[in-house]
Amino acid sequence: MAPPSGEAPLYQRIARTLREQIASGTLAPGDVLPTEVTLAEEYGVTRSTVRQALNLLYNEGLITAGRGRSGRHVRSITRVRVDASNNEKLSRVEEHQSSGIDVFTGSVQAVGGEAAQAITTGTVRAPANVAEALGIETGTPVVLRRRLRTVDGQPHSTAATYYPMDIAGGTAIALPDDIPQGVTALMKEMGYVQVRYVDLLSWRPPTPEEADELDIPGGVSVLIKSRTGYTPDDRPVRVTVTTWPGDRTELSYEIEA
Repeated sequence: MAPPSGEAPLYQRIARTLREQIASGTLAPGDVLPTEVTLAEEYGVTRSTVRQALNLLYNEGLITAGRGRSGRHVRSITRVRVDASNNEKLSRVEEHQSSGIDVFTGSVQAVGGEAAQAITTGTVRAPANVAEALGIETGTPVVLRRRLRTVDGQPHSTAATYYPMDIAGGTAIALPDDIPQGVTALMKEMGYVQVRYVDLLSWRPPTPEEADELDIPGGVSVLIKSRTGYTPDDRPVRVTVTTWPGDRTELSYEIEA
């Protein structure tokens, strides 16, 4: 039966009630939701209607898919605010270097989380967008340094940084090891001081590979931030393409008026 004119469909009203319970903490992160049968009996609807409501919440990133016998859980998400304006300024890098943590780790610790990362490196041929940013031919070999970042043991984001071969080839940048002072500080030591950055932001649905690697629920888009770093002579010396799932990241920009 259709709802009265002007009234939301039943599944949306059920989803709203559960959403409010999640927002208020009545249903806390990690809690198991009642079964479809239980919810159907509670609201006097069919399991199909309940399933629509639960799928809506899943697509909003609020609950898990509930595969197998584990049922659906309220997702536990640590939302990290990243200071995109200042996080790569040398003064900020040096500040965190003196404390023994990098900028991302500091951002995660600020919200009570625990950060980690896995680093892989290699030589790849520059895709068209990277080649354009670096001012080289598409397909030119470049050094790729890729990081999978986690928060509280859960995948959070990826950052793939591409460097011209004449800068990074044969250096510590090309090795899959942590660089204590950070790559920005290391590049300064190598004579490549980055004095400005250009960011390109875009939004899109995740690829299947991104959704799998970063555990992105259906309905959640990703923010792609492509940042190019320039030296005083206006040479682009690296491009970082970061993939941020929209349900766990906030980017903060401070722009002078």
